[in-house]
Amino acid sequence: MNPPLLLDTLAAARIQELHRDAAAWRRAAMARRPSAAGRVAARSLNALGFWLVGAGLRLALTGAGRRPGR
Repeated sequence: MNPPLLLDTLAAARIQELHRDAAAWRRAAMARRPSAAGRVAARSLNALGFWLVGAGLRLALTGAGRRPGR
């Protein structure tokens, strides 16, 4: 048996194994990704949270200028 052919065979087998591992990793990553509807809902909730925090800050700043008892 010719040694370069053996090395080529081993390298090809290793490359195929790496391709299979990468494909499995990509499939697992896609399974963890939320659906399009889930991403839209999260984005909407995030925007609502920022709006509520902003409104709360405005109310706090507005109320800070008032004196108690008036």
